[in-house]
Amino acid sequence: MPLASGGHVIGVFGQVRNIEDSASPSPPPDLTPRQVEVLHLLERGHSTKQIAGELHLSVETVRNHVRSVLGTLGAHSRLEAVALAHHGALAAG
Repeated sequence: MPLASGGHVIGVFGQVRNIEDSASPSPPPDLTPRQVEVLHLLERGHSTKQIAGELHLSVETVRNHVRSVLGTLGAHSRLEAVALAHHGALAAG
């Protein structure tokens, strides 16, 4: 469950689950397919460098995708973006 302060997610509280075995929630509709890939890797705790290696992109390109994901979701951090994406999927479902 997201912990919020002033309308921003500042932490997440809940039981850790095995992401690999879980179905990912439907991605936010305003994200491009590449941004969805980046969001899924953020969800798994990957760093910018790890995402770049996994997707065969430059670090700067990954940074641009992360900034776009944050902007699209109205998030101020990677953690908040992941929490908002999950919360939005739960709210919609």
